[in-house]
Amino acid sequence: CVLRVLTLTGAGTAEVTVVWCAVPGRTYRVQFKDRVDAPWNDLPGDVTASGETASKTDSTAGASLARFYRAMLVE
Repeated sequence: CVLRVLTLTGAGTAEVTVVWCAVPGRTYRVQFKDRVDAPWNDLPGDVTASGETASKTDSTAGASLARFYRAMLVE
């Protein structure tokens, strides 16, 4: 499994769910930014994967037309 975002659902709505390839038992952090040249911001609450994929819902997205996401392994 390569760590990468697999899908985004709800883009352009009040809530966006990010799904990525994961390793069970590992902990991940999702970050976002609204512009390519902006710094990354953490979504609150890390996620510990229970399967081969993991997900996090961003309820701060609003109706943002351009929001970038990444999932990171927490060491």
